[in-house]
Amino acid sequence: MLAEGKDPNAEDDGMTPLCVAVEQKDDAIATMLIKAGASKETTCSNGSPLCGASLELMKTFLDAGFSANGTCDGTSLLASAALEGRLTQVQLLLEAGVDPFARSKDGTVVEHLLWWNADEKAMEQRGKTLGYVLALIAKKHGKETVTKLINTKSPKNGMTPVLLAVGGNLNATEALLRYGPDLDVTAPMFMVDDDEVPAIFFALAGSDKAKVRTIVKLLTDRGLRTDVRSKRGRTFEEVKKIQADGIARFQEESERSNREWEARAAKERAEVEREERARNQAQGAAWMGALAGQGTMGKSSGPSTNPVDDNSFRDRMMKQAQGATPSTSTPSTPAAPSTSAPATNKADTNKADANKEDAAKKAEEARREKEAKDAKEKAEREAAQKEREAAAQRDRAEFLSTMRSGITLAASKCGGDGNYHVIGRKPRAKLDLCINVTYRATCGGGRDPSTGVLRNFTGGGSCFGDTQVISPKPSCKVEEVTVMVDDVQLCTP
Repeated sequence: MLAEGKDPNAEDDGMTPLCVAVEQKDDAIATMLIKAGASKETTCSNGSPLCGASLELMKTFLDAGFSANGTCDGTSLLASAALEGRLTQVQLLLEAGVDPFARSKDGTVVEHLLWWNADEKAMEQRGKTLGYVLALIAKKHGKETVTKLINTKSPKNGMTPVLLAVGGNLNATEALLRYGPDLDVTAPMFMVDDDEVPAIFFALAGSDKAKVRTIVKLLTDRGLRTDVRSKRGRTFEEVKKIQADGIARFQEESERSNREWEARAAKERAEVEREERARNQAQGAAWMGALAGQGTMGKSSGPSTNPVDDNSFRDRMMKQAQGATPSTSTPSTPAAPSTSAPATNKADTNKADANKEDAAKKAEEARREKEAKDAKEKAEREAAQKEREAAAQRDRAEFLSTMRSGITLAASKCGGDGNYHVIGRKPRAKLDLCINVTYRATCGGGRDPSTGVLRNFTGGGSCFGDTQVISPKPSCKVEEVTVMVDDVQLCTP
């Protein structure tokens, strides 16, 4: 292609040759395209062409002047490399001048993601990776930059890295404490949204009692007190009770919301069926009315082939409409001929026939107008119903998308039974619907995968909330287990 003089940036089905080469892991072709003048502004389907690149190919990209500040599926290149344990690439990006404050699409910096499974990214390397990344940033930009960086609040929940770390990640806590984080910072705790609590509360809420003691000691050695109170004057025990009550209340509200949604759906279905029955009955009554109206018209002198003109047919239909069973007709006794009957007037007969024909036309027009009106009203109701259903479907789809991108899961020891448990949080959303979360837990590098489903997930974020034993139990240490969200679906009624 290049030998023929073709443009290395020519798109095919929205993909440039460079993006295709990177996606297919063909470093040789990608290198040829870069040297041939592939655009430095190239954007692939998942973001920067550097996403997932090998170390050598990333060097080629950076040497050619491609930006180190791109994103991969909304996550900064720096965070993506760190989360996947590609530490040499982390160093390469920093040496290439990547902005240490580079934010992912959700506004978080790399330190918010390293030990907590955010945006479906695994918590690989955790505290060890964090310490390595912070050391590299300090070497390149100075300790003051690191201190400023680790005091950055996440726009998702107002948490700083230290508030996330002290909840149970000892290595991350130790790494952060080397750079003087703000330990007086406060933030809302899950299910305690009307208050802000200090770092020591997050540490005390950890599930691993041995780690809790160690982390609390690290904090108290730096002047923090365990008897401190929240901004609203609450003790830790009071906050913990509010959290537990909030989780229980949230579960009840979720269940009630699901029941109400099912009841509304059933009511709407019943209303549609009722309206359909009413339309059918009205149409039947309109037909009977048209038939009954013919009885006031004059009678023709000869037999009629039109059932509308046949009184016996009309009578039978009227009886059926009234719920009566038509009886077999018997010949009636003819009336005695009148000796004074007037002669038939042909003009009157013709007029009666014309009136009858006119009435039949009007009845037909009325029937057609009624059908057209009913069809229009039905179409409008169905369109409105479809729009309501589409809006509800969009809301549910948006809710599931928010859950899939925002739910964070982790492994922890709960209850002292030796098992590993999945715990997690879920983001705020416009709807409160019951969900089932499919997860995958692995050791570093994807080893020993264990899968499961958190049913009726409420996102308690600790052992006080909904948890599940990871089975089979991963072979690595609990702090080395990565738990990722595979899918989120609504609960099945």
